Amino acid sequence: MSSGDAASSPRAVPNGALAGGTLSFRAAVALTCADVIGSGIFASPGIVLRWTGSVGAALAAWTVAGVITYVGFACLAELSTQDPNAGGLFYYFRVAFGGATAFSWTFINFTVIVPGSLGALALTFAHYVASVIPGWEAGGFEQSADFKIKGLACLAVAVAAALNCLSASHGGGVAKIFLTATLVGCAFVFSLGVAGAFGVHDGSHGWDGGTGGTMNTTNATKSAAAENFELATVFDGTRSVSALGVGLVSALWAFSGAMDTASIGEEIRDPERNLSRVGVIGLTIVSSVYLCLNLAYLMVLPASVIADGSTTEDSKQAMGVFFARTVAGHYAGLAVTVVVGLSSFGALNSCMYLSARQFYASARDGLFPESLARVNARQAPHVAILATASWTAALTCVMSSFAALVNYLSVAMWLYYGLVGVAVFKSRATFPDAERPYSVPGYPFVPAVYVAACLYLSACTFAAAPWQCFCALVFVAAAFPIHEAAFAWWPSRRAVANGSASGLGERLVSRSADEY
Repeated sequence: MSSGDAASSPRAVPNGALAGGTLSFRAAVALTCADVIGSGIFASPGIVLRWTGSVGAALAAWTVAGVITYVGFACLAELSTQDPNAGGLFYYFRVAFGGATAFSWTFINFTVIVPGSLGALALTFAHYVASVIPGWEAGGFEQSADFKIKGLACLAVAVAAALNCLSASHGGGVAKIFLTATLVGCAFVFSLGVAGAFGVHDGSHGWDGGTGGTMNTTNATKSAAAENFELATVFDGTRSVSALGVGLVSALWAFSGAMDTASIGEEIRDPERNLSRVGVIGLTIVSSVYLCLNLAYLMVLPASVIADGSTTEDSKQAMGVFFARTVAGHYAGLAVTVVVGLSSFGALNSCMYLSARQFYASARDGLFPESLARVNARQAPHVAILATASWTAALTCVMSSFAALVNYLSVAMWLYYGLVGVAVFKSRATFPDAERPYSVPGYPFVPAVYVAACLYLSACTFAAAPWQCFCALVFVAAAFPIHEAAFAWWPSRRAVANGSASGLGERLVSRSADEY
């Protein structure tokens, strides 16, 4: 359904609308993969392994993370194939729960989740670029960045915003370029793992095994692979349920972005057919890449080195760089640094492309400042893009730590992702006869388990980082009174919001009635 449909856009949109049908199926898959595959897979393996405590539990966490991501996308795909809309979660929350919940999601997305994600990606990009600039101190993921790193991160945000303002279809084309570079780099990392497993090892880099010297023999690499994959001990050291939850949250950070795919519903060609296929194919590619890279690390480095590396000096260049230097020396580490930089910027570009459209749709329907619904001559929502970039830059300068930003966004993100599963139950109850081109497999058991998993993940995040989570939850608590003040107390604005919502259920009812 194009954005020009009156039912889809009940409210007049200033300066035009999004360009319907401009994204091809391949471009949408590339956009999804590029939005998901960022720097997380190069930084998270050590953190996941440290919190889970064993190789088996860590690999299980990565597998479960992929399954949870797929189930969440499947829930959203059922809603979005029924009624494609650029608003993504905002729109479907509004249909299921009303304007207050939809506003709260948009408010939290704008103040917490999107700027936290974009800021983490921008800081990661800046960290790796700085690592190859002579005289620059990149710092680690848990350290506050200095003013040069902050400036570089803000520059990356500005460039991504400029690219996304060029046109509606340009973001998909840029995503293809960065995704190609990222996948080639990931293949290079995996090939290093295979080479390391067969005995290739650099003589000047490696781990000291706690001895103070450099262990760089062929036998050391082979013994690391044998020890990591010893079936009798693969789950030895597995930690508590709460610790496993923290490890799972760390793995899921590398999958973040998959839920944004629903926001391209108005621009992708034949959304009823292609939207669910985009998610299935995209997440299959992502999960395969992540599994291969984890296996590559474990074929070369002892599990203890990978886990301990997340808190050592070597982790400042990410596990992928340390791993590459161990196998093939300085230039291999430099190549992986470039890969991580490209991957981070590609994810930054794609995340901004998708999230700005959610703010555009909420403004179009009267639940956010109307100026954010404007599109430029190239049919890109330029005001929403620039507003997103500006708040991201401000938050990055204030918090300035990758770890702090991830903790800040995660607790709220999983609370609202759980509502997607609840929305599926609400949709089935409210519109039982509506046409569903795609249905969640295993209903009602699968979405029920997904909702419970989201609550568990949110609780684990709060237990691990209560201060950052408290700051995010303050915004969650403030969203509802802000909505009340902005709409319930202002009759003119309440009329606009109610008017824009009047056709939400009617569209699904009319589709159902057309079948008879």
